[in-house]
Amino acid sequence: GIAKNEFLIGSVGRLVLAKGYPDLISAMKTVVATNPNVKLIIIGEGELRSQLEAQAAHLGLTEHISLPGRRSDIPQFMQALDLFVLSSHWEGMPNALLEAMAAGTPSIATSVSAAPEIIGEDEFGLLVPSEDPSKMAEAILLLRKDLQLRQALGEAGRKRIETNYTLEASVCRTL
Repeated sequence: GIAKNEFLIGSVGRLVLAKGYPDLISAMKTVVATNPNVKLIIIGEGELRSQLEAQAAHLGLTEHISLPGRRSDIPQFMQALDLFVLSSHWEGMPNALLEAMAAGTPSIATSVSAAPEIIGEDEFGLLVPSEDPSKMAEAILLLRKDLQLRQALGEAGRKRIETNYTLEASVCRTL
C-alpha cells in the first residue's frame, strides 16, 4: 500500500515506553507538515499500541502512520525503507539498528546505550538526543531532502556492520 513517490520511514521494536515511539510520532507531525508524501511504519506489538494509534489520530497522521503488528519479513522490510529511525529512550544492543544498517538503510538513532558506538560521530548514521522530537524531525527532514547523504550513510553503515558486527568479527575480537 505504499506509492512509489512516498518516502518510507520505518522502525522495529516492542511498542513499549522504552522505545520512544511517542517522540517519533510527534516528530512526524513536523515532517508531514512540509512533506505530505512521507509514511511511517512501526513494526511490533506491545502495550502502547492503542496509545500510539490515538496519538497518530489526534495529530491527524492516521494516513501517514501504520502499526501493522508483528512481521516475519524484517530483512525485506529494512531493505524497502528510505530511512530507519531508532527513537529509544534506553536500549541494550539495538539489534533493529544493526539490521537496518546491514541492509544498507540510512539510519537515525537516539544517542543512548550502544547507538553512539555503532553510529560513531554521524559517520554511519545520524544521532539525535533522546526524548527530543524536534531534533528527530530535523534529522529526518535533512535526510529526506539529501539523497546523496542518505546513500552515503546507508553504504557506510552497511560496511560498518560487515566489518565490525558479523559473527566472524565478534569471534575475532573475543579471541
